[in-house]
Amino acid sequence: MNKGLTAGILHYQKELLEKAGFPQAPATFAEFERAALAVNAPPSRYGFGLMGKQGAGTFTNSIPWMFSAGGQLLDFKTGEIFINDDRAAAGLQFYADLALKDKVVPPEAMTWEFDEIIAGAQKDRYAMSVTFSSYGTLFNSPALSQTGGRWAWATMPGHTAKAQSRTIVDGQFMAISKYSKNAAWATEFLRMACSKEAMLRSMEGGNAPPRGSSLRNPAMVAKLGWPAAAAEAIETGIPTPSNPAWDGLELSLRAGVSQTLLGQKTAKQALDDVAREWQRNLRRAGIIK
Repeated sequence: MNKGLTAGILHYQKELLEKAGFPQAPATFAEFERAALAVNAPPSRYGFGLMGKQGAGTFTNSIPWMFSAGGQLLDFKTGEIFINDDRAAAGLQFYADLALKDKVVPPEAMTWEFDEIIAGAQKDRYAMSVTFSSYGTLFNSPALSQTGGRWAWATMPGHTAKAQSRTIVDGQFMAISKYSKNAAWATEFLRMACSKEAMLRSMEGGNAPPRGSSLRNPAMVAKLGWPAAAAEAIETGIPTPSNPAWDGLELSLRAGVSQTLLGQKTAKQALDDVAREWQRNLRRAGIIK
Protein backbone atom coordinates (compact mmCIF):
# COMPACT_ATOMS: atom_id res chain seq x y z
CA MET A 1 0.00 0.00 0.00
CA ASN A 2 1.19 3.53 -0.79
CA LYS A 3 1.39 5.56 2.42
CA GLY A 4 3.37 8.61 1.32
CA LEU A 5 3.74 10.79 -1.76
CA THR A 6 6.72 12.65 -3.17
CA ALA A 7 5.85 15.51 -5.50
CA GLY A 8 7.71 18.75 -6.10
CA ILE A 9 5.81 22.05 -5.92
CA LEU A 10 6.75 25.72 -5.81
CA HIS A 11 7.11 27.15 -2.30
CA TYR A 12 7.38 30.95 -2.17
CA GLN A 13 7.25 33.77 0.35
CA LYS A 14 4.14 35.52 -0.89
CA GLU A 15 4.65 38.95 0.64
CA LEU A 16 8.20 39.24 -0.70
CA LEU A 17 7.04 38.51 -4.23
CA GLU A 18 4.06 40.85 -3.96
CA LYS A 19 6.27 43.73 -2.80
CA ALA A 20 8.57 43.02 -5.77
CA GLY A 21 5.63 43.31 -8.18
CA PHE A 22 4.59 39.67 -8.50
CA PRO A 23 1.05 39.29 -7.14
CA GLN A 24 0.81 35.71 -8.41
CA ALA A 25 3.21 32.79 -8.34
CA PRO A 26 5.50 32.75 -11.41
CA ALA A 27 3.82 30.78 -14.21
CA THR A 28 6.78 30.43 -16.61
CA PHE A 29 10.53 30.06 -16.37
CA ALA A 30 11.05 33.65 -17.52
CA GLU A 31 8.68 34.95 -14.85
CA PHE A 32 10.41 32.80 -12.26
CA GLU A 33 13.82 34.19 -13.19
CA ARG A 34 12.54 37.78 -13.00
CA ALA A 35 10.94 37.12 -9.62
CA ALA A 36 14.08 35.44 -8.26
CA LEU A 37 16.21 38.40 -9.35
CA ALA A 38 13.72 40.87 -7.93
CA VAL A 39 13.71 39.33 -4.44
CA ASN A 40 17.41 38.43 -4.39
CA ALA A 41 19.05 40.22 -1.45
CA PRO A 42 22.47 38.68 -0.81
CA PRO A 43 24.14 37.88 1.46
CA SER A 44 21.20 37.66 3.89
CA ARG A 45 18.51 36.20 1.64
CA TYR A 46 18.63 34.81 -1.90
CA GLY A 47 15.94 34.32 -4.50
CA PHE A 48 16.04 30.53 -4.87
CA GLY A 49 17.01 27.54 -2.77
CA LEU A 50 18.00 24.15 -4.19
CA MET A 51 19.58 20.86 -3.13
CA GLY A 52 23.02 21.18 -4.68
CA LYS A 53 24.71 18.23 -2.98
CA GLN A 54 25.17 15.25 -5.29
CA GLY A 55 23.01 12.64 -3.61
CA ALA A 56 19.50 11.35 -3.15
CA GLY A 57 17.95 14.80 -3.59
CA THR A 58 19.70 15.61 -6.86
CA PHE A 59 17.21 13.88 -9.17
CA THR A 60 14.01 14.89 -7.39
CA ASN A 61 15.12 18.52 -7.11
CA SER A 62 16.27 19.02 -10.70
CA ILE A 63 13.96 16.84 -12.77
CA PRO A 64 10.82 19.01 -12.44
CA TRP A 65 12.69 21.69 -14.42
CA MET A 66 13.55 19.22 -17.16
CA PHE A 67 10.02 17.79 -17.25
CA SER A 68 8.46 21.27 -17.32
CA ALA A 69 10.66 22.14 -20.31
CA GLY A 70 9.25 19.12 -22.15
CA GLY A 71 12.08 16.74 -21.34
CA GLN A 72 11.73 13.02 -20.76
CA LEU A 73 13.88 10.24 -19.33
CA LEU A 74 13.75 7.08 -21.46
CA ASP A 75 11.51 4.29 -22.69
CA PHE A 76 12.43 1.02 -20.99
CA LYS A 77 10.36 -0.96 -23.51
CA THR A 78 12.31 0.22 -26.53
CA GLY A 79 15.53 1.38 -24.87
CA GLU A 80 15.17 4.82 -26.47
CA ILE A 81 16.87 7.54 -24.43
CA PHE A 82 15.51 11.09 -24.29
CA ILE A 83 17.42 12.59 -21.36
CA ASN A 84 19.86 14.50 -23.57
CA ASP A 85 17.41 16.06 -26.01
CA ASP A 86 17.30 19.84 -26.35
CA ARG A 87 14.23 20.21 -24.11
CA ALA A 88 15.69 18.35 -21.14
CA ALA A 89 18.97 20.23 -21.59
CA ALA A 90 17.15 23.57 -21.64
CA GLY A 91 15.40 22.76 -18.37
CA LEU A 92 18.60 21.68 -16.64
CA GLN A 93 20.55 24.65 -17.97
CA PHE A 94 17.92 27.06 -16.68
CA TYR A 95 18.06 25.40 -13.26
CA ALA A 96 21.86 25.61 -13.13
CA ASP A 97 21.98 29.16 -14.46
CA LEU A 98 19.94 30.39 -11.52
CA ALA A 99 23.10 29.68 -9.52
CA LEU A 100 25.81 30.21 -12.14
CA LYS A 101 24.54 33.21 -14.10
CA ASP A 102 21.86 34.89 -12.01
CA LYS A 103 23.55 34.31 -8.64
CA VAL A 104 20.20 33.93 -6.89
CA VAL A 105 21.14 30.73 -5.00
CA PRO A 106 22.87 30.74 -1.59
CA PRO A 107 26.51 29.66 -2.08
CA GLU A 108 26.22 27.03 0.63
CA ALA A 109 23.29 25.40 -1.22
CA MET A 110 25.83 23.30 -3.14
CA THR A 111 26.14 21.29 0.08
CA TRP A 112 22.38 21.11 0.75
CA GLU A 113 20.18 18.06 0.72
CA PHE A 114 16.89 17.31 2.51
CA ASP A 115 17.54 18.68 6.00
CA GLU A 116 19.36 21.72 4.67
CA ILE A 117 16.65 22.81 2.23
CA ILE A 118 14.22 22.78 5.17
CA ALA A 119 16.62 24.65 7.44
CA GLY A 120 17.32 27.18 4.70
CA ALA A 121 13.63 28.03 4.42
CA GLN A 122 13.22 28.20 8.18
CA LYS A 123 16.23 30.53 8.51
CA ASP A 124 15.04 32.81 5.68
CA ARG A 125 17.96 31.99 3.37
CA TYR A 126 15.80 32.08 0.25
CA ALA A 127 12.45 33.30 -1.04
CA MET A 128 11.45 30.42 -3.36
CA SER A 129 12.17 26.75 -3.87
CA VAL A 130 10.81 23.79 -5.81
CA THR A 131 10.91 20.84 -3.48
CA PHE A 132 8.72 18.22 -1.79
CA SER A 133 5.21 19.47 -1.15
CA SER A 134 5.01 18.27 2.44
CA TYR A 135 8.01 20.39 3.46
CA GLY A 136 5.53 23.25 3.45
CA THR A 137 4.38 22.16 6.91
CA LEU A 138 7.91 22.59 8.29
CA PHE A 139 8.62 25.78 6.34
CA ASN A 140 5.46 27.50 7.55
CA SER A 141 5.27 26.44 11.19
CA PRO A 142 5.59 29.48 13.50
CA ALA A 143 6.86 27.16 16.21
CA LEU A 144 9.71 25.82 14.05
CA SER A 145 10.48 28.47 11.47
CA GLN A 146 11.58 32.10 11.43
CA THR A 147 9.50 32.44 8.27
CA GLY A 148 6.41 30.71 9.68
CA GLY A 149 3.20 32.06 8.18
CA ARG A 150 4.90 33.66 5.16
CA TRP A 151 4.77 30.79 2.67
CA ALA A 152 2.38 30.09 -0.19
CA TRP A 153 2.34 27.31 -2.77
CA ALA A 154 1.72 26.64 -6.44
CA THR A 155 2.54 24.04 -9.05
CA MET A 156 5.77 24.24 -11.05
CA PRO A 157 6.11 27.01 -13.62
CA GLY A 158 6.15 25.79 -17.21
CA HIS A 159 8.90 26.56 -19.70
CA THR A 160 6.93 29.09 -21.75
CA ALA A 161 3.36 28.43 -20.53
CA LYS A 162 1.86 27.31 -17.24
CA ALA A 163 0.21 24.32 -18.96
CA GLN A 164 3.68 22.80 -19.42
CA SER A 165 4.08 22.40 -15.64
CA ARG A 166 5.20 18.90 -14.67
CA THR A 167 6.72 17.36 -11.57
CA ILE A 168 8.07 14.05 -10.33
CA VAL A 169 5.70 11.72 -8.49
CA ASP A 170 7.10 9.02 -6.24
CA GLY A 171 6.12 7.46 -2.97
CA GLN A 172 6.85 5.25 0.00
CA PHE A 173 5.18 1.86 0.25
CA MET A 174 4.33 -0.60 2.99
CA ALA A 175 3.97 -4.31 2.36
CA ILE A 176 3.67 -7.61 4.22
CA SER A 177 6.32 -10.28 3.88
CA LYS A 178 5.04 -13.59 2.57
CA TYR A 179 6.92 -15.14 5.50
CA SER A 180 5.02 -13.11 8.08
CA LYS A 181 3.74 -15.16 11.02
CA ASN A 182 1.06 -12.59 11.76
CA ALA A 183 -0.19 -11.58 8.32
CA ALA A 184 -3.71 -10.83 9.56
CA TRP A 185 -2.48 -8.42 12.21
CA ALA A 186 -0.08 -6.82 9.73
CA THR A 187 -2.93 -6.35 7.27
CA GLU A 188 -4.99 -4.57 9.91
CA PHE A 189 -2.04 -2.30 10.67
CA LEU A 190 -1.71 -1.40 6.99
CA ARG A 191 -5.42 -0.63 6.79
CA MET A 192 -5.05 1.69 9.77
CA ALA A 193 -1.85 3.37 8.56
CA CYS A 194 -3.26 3.97 5.08
CA SER A 195 -6.75 4.99 6.18
CA LYS A 196 -8.18 8.38 5.36
CA GLU A 197 -8.03 9.42 9.02
CA ALA A 198 -4.34 8.48 9.36
CA MET A 199 -3.54 10.25 6.10
CA LEU A 200 -5.10 13.46 7.38
CA ARG A 201 -3.13 13.27 10.64
CA SER A 202 0.11 12.55 8.78
CA MET A 203 -0.06 15.84 6.90
CA GLU A 204 0.36 17.77 10.13
CA GLY A 205 3.58 15.86 10.73
CA GLY A 206 5.08 16.83 7.38
CA ASN A 207 3.90 13.93 5.23
CA ALA A 208 2.06 14.05 1.90
CA PRO A 209 -0.58 11.33 1.47
CA PRO A 210 -1.29 9.72 -1.92
CA ARG A 211 -5.05 10.13 -1.49
CA GLY A 212 -6.33 13.01 -3.59
CA SER A 213 -9.36 13.28 -1.32
CA SER A 214 -7.07 13.85 1.67
CA LEU A 215 -5.01 16.47 -0.15
CA ARG A 216 -8.19 18.29 -1.16
CA ASN A 217 -9.72 18.13 2.32
CA PRO A 218 -10.95 21.70 2.96
CA ALA A 219 -9.86 21.70 6.59
CA MET A 220 -6.32 20.59 5.71
CA VAL A 221 -6.06 23.04 2.81
CA ALA A 222 -7.16 25.87 5.09
CA LYS A 223 -4.76 24.81 7.85
CA LEU A 224 -1.65 23.89 5.84
CA GLY A 225 -2.04 25.52 2.43
CA TRP A 226 0.26 23.28 0.40
CA PRO A 227 -2.04 20.21 -0.02
CA ALA A 228 -4.08 21.91 -2.75
CA ALA A 229 -0.97 22.53 -4.86
CA ALA A 230 0.18 18.94 -4.29
CA ALA A 231 -3.19 17.57 -5.40
CA GLU A 232 -3.00 19.64 -8.58
CA ALA A 233 0.62 18.66 -9.25
CA ILE A 234 0.02 14.92 -9.13
CA GLU A 235 -2.67 15.19 -11.83
CA THR A 236 0.03 15.80 -14.46
CA GLY A 237 3.00 14.41 -12.53
CA ILE A 238 5.36 11.87 -14.06
CA PRO A 239 6.17 8.77 -11.98
CA THR A 240 9.72 7.76 -11.18
CA PRO A 241 10.65 4.71 -13.33
CA SER A 242 9.97 1.41 -11.57
CA ASN A 243 12.35 -0.70 -13.69
CA PRO A 244 15.08 -2.39 -11.59
CA ALA A 245 17.74 -0.81 -13.81
CA TRP A 246 16.66 2.70 -12.84
CA ASP A 247 18.77 2.98 -9.68
CA GLY A 248 21.98 2.63 -11.67
CA LEU A 249 20.80 5.11 -14.29
CA GLU A 250 19.90 7.66 -11.64
CA LEU A 251 23.44 7.60 -10.27
CA SER A 252 24.76 8.66 -13.67
CA LEU A 253 22.18 11.44 -13.88
CA ARG A 254 23.17 12.73 -10.44
CA ALA A 255 26.74 13.18 -11.67
CA GLY A 256 25.58 15.01 -14.80
CA VAL A 257 23.37 17.40 -12.82
CA SER A 258 26.23 18.15 -10.42
CA GLN A 259 28.65 18.85 -13.25
CA THR A 260 26.14 21.32 -14.69
CA LEU A 261 25.47 23.02 -11.35
CA LEU A 262 29.20 23.45 -10.77
CA GLY A 263 29.75 24.88 -14.25
CA GLN A 264 32.08 22.05 -15.26
CA LYS A 265 29.95 21.24 -18.32
CA THR A 266 26.96 22.72 -20.10
CA ALA A 267 23.72 20.87 -19.53
CA LYS A 268 23.85 19.43 -23.07
CA GLN A 269 27.41 18.19 -22.63
CA ALA A 270 26.63 16.62 -19.26
CA LEU A 271 23.42 14.98 -20.46
CA ASP A 272 25.12 13.64 -23.60
CA ASP A 273 27.58 11.91 -21.29
CA VAL A 274 24.69 10.63 -19.16
CA ALA A 275 22.97 9.23 -22.25
CA ARG A 276 26.12 7.36 -23.29
CA GLU A 277 26.46 5.87 -19.82
CA TRP A 278 22.76 4.91 -19.88
CA GLN A 279 23.30 3.05 -23.16
CA ARG A 280 26.08 1.02 -21.57
CA ASN A 281 23.96 0.25 -18.50
CA LEU A 282 20.94 -0.72 -20.60
CA ARG A 283 23.08 -3.13 -22.61
CA ARG A 284 24.43 -4.70 -19.42
CA ALA A 285 20.85 -5.08 -18.18
CA GLY A 286 19.80 -6.74 -21.45
CA ILE A 287 17.27 -4.02 -22.25
CA ILE A 288 18.99 -3.06 -25.50
CA LYS A 289 21.46 -4.99 -27.66
